[in-house]
Amino acid sequence: MTPIRALGSVLGLANGAFGAYVAMGALDAPYGCPANGCPAAMFYDYQALVVVGLLLVVASLVSLKGFGWAFLLGGGLSVVVLGLVVAKWGAFGSNSLPSATLAIVAAAVEFVASRPGRELSEKDSPLNLPVFG
Repeated sequence: MTPIRALGSVLGLANGAFGAYVAMGALDAPYGCPANGCPAAMFYDYQALVVVGLLLVVASLVSLKGFGWAFLLGGGLSVVVLGLVVAKWGAFGSNSLPSATLAIVAAAVEFVASRPGRELSEKDSPLNLPVFG
């Protein structure tokens, strides 16, 4: 696996885990909840980010095996994470900017990692020169 693909997998994994963590943190201490907890309807505001974050973790684990389509899926899910974080910007407090930055970097690296590698064929390798002697 090339270094850019490994970096894309790791960044996607971190982005998904951090996105789910940020959403669950917003559920733990949301604004305006009574002392006995929040109503179940409040969970649906952040449920999408939790689900997309966990899907991104799974896609990143699959991309560690080197499947090119998993990098495209991870990049797309990173863009979705970015959109969900921006849509609920104020609810995540100080975690909004790091989450958005990580999503942008992860999406860019994963889209670059999804391109096919430029490997030399055995025929074109400079180590495959004829030996005279």
